[in-house]
Amino acid sequence: MTIITPKKMILEFLNVSKSKLSSGTFVHVGKILGFEGNSVRVTLSRLKKRGLLHHDEEGGYELAEAGIATRVHISQWQTLADVPKKKWDGSFVIALTTDLPRTRKEITKRERALTMLGFRVIRTRIWIRPNNLETLDLLKKRLVSLGVEENLLLLTSSEFESGVKEDVIALWDIATLNENYRQIPALLDESRLKCETLNRDESAREYYLTGSRLLERVIQDPVLPSELIDVKARTAAIKALASFDVDGHKLWAEIFAEVAK
Repeated sequence: MTIITPKKMILEFLNVSKSKLSSGTFVHVGKILGFEGNSVRVTLSRLKKRGLLHHDEEGGYELAEAGIATRVHISQWQTLADVPKKKWDGSFVIALTTDLPRTRKEITKRERALTMLGFRVIRTRIWIRPNNLETLDLLKKRLVSLGVEENLLLLTSSEFESGVKEDVIALWDIATLNENYRQIPALLDESRLKCETLNRDESAREYYLTGSRLLERVIQDPVLPSELIDVKARTAAIKALASFDVDGHKLWAEIFAEVAK
């Protein structure tokens, strides 16, 4: 179950915002979502000190450079309906992290980036995913932008000893992924029906909570090829979520406009 915190709220709204947001705006949004104003202000201060937010002289907050690459990755979730762009030939991309730094901070950042792009651990310090995305050079560039070291080694393999390929494919819970895809449109419809009985601020809260919970599933999608996954169900889920997202943004845009007056 997705837990909404002041930190998550702040980062998610900045991820989609086209302009800077003030402390007052976040306090108002936090109130709608059930957070105390002081808790929101303290969180803003902590995120700024950690270098995740930039605060200008006019009081506006925006993501600092450290969060930009993640925002770019997250903002591309709707394009999952169009991938994979490269036909899968049955081979896999292998990422070797054996020679990379081993501090906790570096490991956390590296493993988060690899997981975001659908890699899974097959052996100690060896990560793998189907080779159905872009070229190795472009994939490496995306990983580096998300915090992975430049000297990460990527290579491909299409042959494994007996039984290993089955173990590799089992790294992804394909049944759960497919079930998630099929559930998303129905869950969004339930949320829309619920909003018909709510006022605007309550509806905005419902759109945010439901959208955030289901969007997290999509953002974490490993983008497996059609040979392994139900691509039609994935496409339907993403399109339904995109429509839901547009309606939710309209509600929050009204709220932001009022706060700005």
